[in-house]
Amino acid sequence: MELYIAFTDFMSRKYRLLILALASFVALC
Repeated sequence: MELYIAFTDFMSRKYRLLILALASFVALC
């Protein structure tokens, strides 16, 4: 269970970074 929480936290951070990169890319274009 603890591993699952750590995994979901990691995935959410990864997606947040991806959305941030996508948003900055759209802002530049």
